[in-house]
Amino acid sequence: MKYLILDKKQRIHIENKYSYVLTRIVEELEKMGAEYKVAYNDEIEVAFIEGKTTISVQGENIENFSHIMFRGMRLDRQIEYETRKIIVDYIEQYNISNPSKAIKVQNLKAIKRTHFYDKIFITHLCVQNGVAIMNTLYRPMGNYSVEHSPLKYPMIVKQYAGENDIRVIEGKETVKKNVFLVNSPEEFQQEHLRDRNLSEYIIQEFIPSGEDFRVFVSKGKAHSGFGRKATTNFMTVNAGEYAKLDLEKRSDLKEFAQKVSSVFGADFIAVDMMMKNGKPVLQEISFNPGFKAFETKTDGEFINMAKVIIESL
Repeated sequence: MKYLILDKKQRIHIENKYSYVLTRIVEELEKMGAEYKVAYNDEIEVAFIEGKTTISVQGENIENFSHIMFRGMRLDRQIEYETRKIIVDYIEQYNISNPSKAIKVQNLKAIKRTHFYDKIFITHLCVQNGVAIMNTLYRPMGNYSVEHSPLKYPMIVKQYAGENDIRVIEGKETVKKNVFLVNSPEEFQQEHLRDRNLSEYIIQEFIPSGEDFRVFVSKGKAHSGFGRKATTNFMTVNAGEYAKLDLEKRSDLKEFAQKVSSVFGADFIAVDMMMKNGKPVLQEISFNPGFKAFETKTDGEFINMAKVIIESL
């Protein structure tokens, strides 16, 4: 076995060689005694020469690997996801011609089904398949100050691609979500939002519960998850309180996450949701989720998420 792990380069300085998730995956592969290569998205080369396609990573033909794992990508650069789709199509054709040497690709079906990896297309796909979602609106020209919107204030304004912001806070580069709470038309002029191109943003209803949930689904079955409660503002991420979920007691979250996984055909997926009128609604999904908070901020029995992700292949 030879694993290829494709990831994005970190945009801010980190102390270790790799991010937390990548470090954990590498640790598990080394425990298995598996050969692996870690590469970044800018080290992929796709060549269309004389009517044939070849794909190489760090100069090595992609056909030399037995397993391909996709991790992070720049969500504001469509070419990165487009390249993943090309890799998936290429490997699928390779496997048809080479069944005895078939290459396993993480979330192959899900990537083929998800034409655009952004909040607009994902929401559209969920609506088509009867998945309850947060009420969402987008206007291609971003003119959200226009009246007669079906969504009322307060509302959430977020970048539809999902790319995080890099801000300097107390002299240190910090990753911040491009998500804003807007209570009135005037608050579109708040700091960090007023100079944005709103055609790159969507708006969603604001659910004031101050709590959301993430459930990890592996091979179609809800595996584990956690809840997050906001402590400093409306956001639950980073500063929130984390606690593991008992999915036997929260069968509503379990069943909802499994339904979402089936819609996308995912080998491994994280499903983020909130409660509305006593029922879960989708907040977002991730085919390559982080799990540092789950392993480090929640009490109880340690669950090896890196191993779960590897085994989902």
